[in-house]
Amino acid sequence: MIHKVGKFLHENFDDFTKPVVLSLFSIGIVCAIVGHYGIMGFRWKWFLFFELPLYIFCGWALWSGYRIYRDSRRRNKDLN
Repeated sequence: MIHKVGKFLHENFDDFTKPVVLSLFSIGIVCAIVGHYGIMGFRWKWFLFFELPLYIFCGWALWSGYRIYRDSRRRNKDLN
């Protein structure tokens, strides 16, 4: 049943879900960063040497995961 629901959502709402998910993702990340600095305060050394590399790594990991997902979808379309 889960496969049928997922297939239905994928076929009918594929173009709609991408902008919604990306918007929620972006809003969530911004809210988390603002909340973090609101509670902890901003320390430029901590940000420069720990948080910025962490954000860069997380961005790289998300981009790599998206590329793997995109390539697997292309391969599956070629097989069908």
